[in-house]
Amino acid sequence: MEQQTISQLNQLNYDFYKITAIDFDDSRHYFWNGWEKIPPLLDRFSDIRVADIGCGNGRFGQFLVEKCSQLKFSYTGVDANITLLDFAHKNLKGKIPALHLQHSDIITALQNNEDFLGKQNFQLISSFGVFHHVPSFELRLKLLKYLLSKLTKDGYLIISFWQFMNFERFRKKIITDQNMLAKKNIDLEKLEAGDYILDWKRGKFALRYCHFIDEAEQLRLVDQAQGKLIKTYLADGTENVVNQYTIITHKN
Repeated sequence: MEQQTISQLNQLNYDFYKITAIDFDDSRHYFWNGWEKIPPLLDRFSDIRVADIGCGNGRFGQFLVEKCSQLKFSYTGVDANITLLDFAHKNLKGKIPALHLQHSDIITALQNNEDFLGKQNFQLISSFGVFHHVPSFELRLKLLKYLLSKLTKDGYLIISFWQFMNFERFRKKIITDQNMLAKKNIDLEKLEAGDYILDWKRGKFALRYCHFIDEAEQLRLVDQAQGKLIKTYLADGTENVVNQYTIITHKN
C-alpha cells in the first residue's frame, strides 16, 4: 500500500474518533466476555507491567482492577485520541497507583520507526480493537513484531481481531459510494483486499477504515512475526463470536 494511502486512512480514523469519542465512550462501559479468560493466565504473577495499546477510555484497566485484585501492576495505556485518554484518566485515577497514559499515534510511530513504548518490557500487552485499523499487512506485521519485542520472555500478548465481515449488521455499514469517499481523499482502488470503509451512525455520522483479518491472516502474522501461538478463541457480542482472540508469546 502506498504511504499516502496509509496516511489518508489513518487520518480518516483519527477524524472518526475525534468526531465520535463521546458516543464511543458511551458504548464502551462494559467488559468484553473474552477478557474473562485472561485472569487465569496471570495467576502465576504477583507484580507485572501492563501495556494496553489502543486503551480508549481505560476499561481494560478497570477490568484488571476488578478481576485481578490480588495482582499488583503498573498500567501504560496508549491511544491516539486525547478525549478518550481523558476518560481513561478519570476512570483509572486512584485505582492504579502506577498509571501512565500516553497520547501516541501508533501508525505514524510505526512509519517513523519510533519506539513509542520506550525501554520497558511488559509481562502483559493487550491490543483490543486496534489491528483492524492498521492499514496494510506490512504495518500490521510491523506492529506485531514491535509488540513482541516489548514482551518479557514469560509474558503474553493478547490481541482481538474484529470479525465484522461475518455479520450482516456490520456488512450493511460498508460504504462504496466513491463520491462520498472522494471527499475524504479515499480511493477504493488503492486499498488492499479485505479493506473497507464503514459508517457510524450512533450519535454523529462518521466514517472509519477497517480491515477484515481472517484466521488465515492471523496465522500468517503470527508466523512471520516469529511468535508462538498459545490459544485462539471467539467471544463477545450478542452471538459471543464477534471477536477472535489470539494469545501469543515468544517461541523460545
